[in-house]
Amino acid sequence: MFKNIKFTLFFILLFIIKNISFANDSDTLSNKELLKYNCSSCHSLNTIYQQRLSKEQWKEIILLMYSENDMPKMIKKKEDILINYLASNYGN
Repeated sequence: MFKNIKFTLFFILLFIIKNISFANDSDTLSNKELLKYNCSSCHSLNTIYQQRLSKEQWKEIILLMYSENDMPKMIKKKEDILINYLASNYGN
């Protein structure tokens, strides 16, 4: 029984450490990883790939995700990078 508890705690700790280090490495995420990290937890990336929106429309979508869907707010630099990536790759 004690081994099971230790085993479980080990994996919980490992999960926490992995997530902390991932959050700290967010500056090194590629643009596509930034998209995946911020958007795919709520819906399929195919939804995004099918869109053909302007830079301003992508910005409006991001703001909508913040206000309507409780998406965690990104720092401005990352938000701008994501919007530019979306407009360049999935723009009209």
